[in-house]
Amino acid sequence: KDFHAAAFPMITQDSLLGVVVVNRLSGPALRNEETTFLEGLASHAALSLQINRQVALKNWRYEQLSLVRSVSSQIANEVDLDKLAARVTRLIQQSFHFYYAALFTLDAEASHLHFRASADSRGRQTTEARFTVAVGQGIIGKAAETGHEILSPDVQHDPDFRPLPELPDTRAEFAIPFKVENRILGVLDVQSDRSEGFHENDLLVLRSLAD
Repeated sequence: KDFHAAAFPMITQDSLLGVVVVNRLSGPALRNEETTFLEGLASHAALSLQINRQVALKNWRYEQLSLVRSVSSQIANEVDLDKLAARVTRLIQQSFHFYYAALFTLDAEASHLHFRASADSRGRQTTEARFTVAVGQGIIGKAAETGHEILSPDVQHDPDFRPLPELPDTRAEFAIPFKVENRILGVLDVQSDRSEGFHENDLLVLRSLAD
């Protein structure tokens, strides 16, 4: 019957990071000085969490950029298109642990994209020309048609999504056209097995790799 409880939000930079909850099983309710102390504790905890999060994010960004440099250095001197496509998709999938990565190149008439290579999280590498994608068709085709990247955070609610039987777990897709000046050469397509599976830093990394 003497149970008392209080909750103090941990807020920093207008962001709620958590809540400090205090229970007193017996005795009087919290005094003003105790409340003031706990409010200060929650504020300090929020600041510490924010600092730790920023440090972790900074370190993660550095690791991602290091991987971009590593991938770029391994493909810079490859001049055979088929070998290049195979190496690019394999390195992107393995380095960044995406569910699937594929490369398509635009034909001379700019009407279709030809599949070049892919790699997935189960270690399968495919380089045989299995299919083409009409420009304007699906997420990949629209990226080629518009020349702009297309991010689909939840493909289950995207009418442009074209599922593949061998990729049953795709939940998000990011298609990036790669080009020289204004000439579109093809599309890099990356898929995740999680809805909202692409962090903004993932997008920055993939844009750098497409460039």
